[in-house]
Amino acid sequence: MKKDKPNPEDLFELGEFYLLNQKFSEAIKKFKEALKLKPDDPKIYFQLGLAYEGACFITEAKAMFRKVLELDNSAKEAAEHLDRLTGK
Repeated sequence: MKKDKPNPEDLFELGEFYLLNQKFSEAIKKFKEALKLKPDDPKIYFQLGLAYEGACFITEAKAMFRKVLELDNSAKEAAEHLDRLTGK
């Protein structure tokens, strides 16, 4: 039986599951895998930012939220997270 290649949506959902269960390192892994398949998806960067934030990797979290805003400058939630992390 051949193993299906993972698709970004499945990886994203798995990442969200791990994030909701505060398994941040697993979430980070899944979101990074999803990004390899969909490198311009602001939703994935946002969730990855949340996972980094949850794991206390603040520098990485800020970079992800900045990337979201680069891809979608109307992403209010990403801007709010970035402002909170940068102390604005």
